[in-house]
Amino acid sequence: MSLLPLYKGGSNQTASLLHQLAGAGVFIFLITHIADTAVLAYSADLYNKVILLYRSPAFKLGKIGLIGCLLFHAFNGVRLILLDVFTSLIPHHRALIWIEAAGVFLIWAPTSLLLLLGHR
Repeated sequence: MSLLPLYKGGSNQTASLLHQLAGAGVFIFLITHIADTAVLAYSADLYNKVILLYRSPAFKLGKIGLIGCLLFHAFNGVRLILLDVFTSLIPHHRALIWIEAAGVFLIWAPTSLLLLLGHR
């Protein structure tokens, strides 16, 4: 049985799917962070090698993705809370999604540039 017929499209369903994917991305980061910190108990030298690996260009892109996941998940969560608390906003859900996207992008883009340019 395919899951594709369950997807009807629309901005709310797309935002929900992206919210779940962003949450999964954050969860994967947390598991990785716990694992690399646990390595410190095993070997300080191995821990230092893992940290050096995190400074590679591939992990820089991962950091940029993580920031995007965190921002989207947070902004979308706030949007959902607003829709739950202020039900009069429900007819304007599409506008709220665009406001959310703009907010995420306005914070994510300069942060990503700073990371790419070498600032921590």
